[in-house]
Amino acid sequence: MAQKKKKTDDIQEVTYVSDSFVTAFWDNYQSALERARKQIDSQEKAYVRSLKETVKFSQEYRQTWRDLYKKSIDTNRDRVKQLMNNVTTTNDDHQELFSSRATNVTEKVEQITVTPLRATFDFIDRAQEQLADNNEEYVQFLSDRRKSWEPVTDEVVSLARRNHQQFARNVEDRFRPLATMSEQKA
Repeated sequence: MAQKKKKTDDIQEVTYVSDSFVTAFWDNYQSALERARKQIDSQEKAYVRSLKETVKFSQEYRQTWRDLYKKSIDTNRDRVKQLMNNVTTTNDDHQELFSSRATNVTEKVEQITVTPLRATFDFIDRAQEQLADNNEEYVQFLSDRRKSWEPVTDEVVSLARRNHQQFARNVEDRFRPLATMSEQKA
């Protein structure tokens, strides 16, 4: 009975050289996996942030063009008014008729030129906002999908670690009798 207990104690006292290697290997792998996950998250956030900033910059740029065009229209109106004031006609009725027609023509030209510009800018604004929203939703979808697989990945890593450790211990156990035989002969 004492011999059986001693054998049990010997089995419990067995240390495996490969345990430290396997533990270090899988700890490094898991830390690299965590760093990769954090890096992907930060890259996704940076992508969405840069996309929003790009859309904002584009909107400001187009607004600058709108303001420039508005100033141009205002300048043209002022020029027409100055022209009307400088035109001297003998008849006030003719001057009034000429003034109203010139103002009418100026307004029509403004409408003709501003309509395509406004429509184009509005279309580009909507398209960019939709693109940004779609990209943000897609990045969120990818993130959610990846996070749903993280527990599975962690379990696979845990099983691989355990199997690796068992394999290394089995190899050591197979070589242990050879090592004790060589120690006994020496």
